[in-house]
Amino acid sequence: MIERNFFKERLTVAELRALAERTGGARELVKPTARGDVEGMSDAAIVAWLAEDPKRLRRPIIDTGDAVHLGFTKSVREALA
Repeated sequence: MIERNFFKERLTVAELRALAERTGGARELVKPTARGDVEGMSDAAIVAWLAEDPKRLRRPIIDTGDAVHLGFTKSVREALA
């Protein structure tokens, strides 16, 4: 497993685009408390916005290779068990 501190080593726009494709869109990468901030924005604009500040990302982002899990909800914990 590889751990990455997004605050020290930010995700690039290309990495965020790739994650967005695998998770159902850029809005899925936005932390729930910031979702109102992206209303009306395109996926490209959201990706650029997320690249500016990693605090806006939903965390943790867990990539198992087969799937990407966002957050640490009960359903994510069950999927990883």
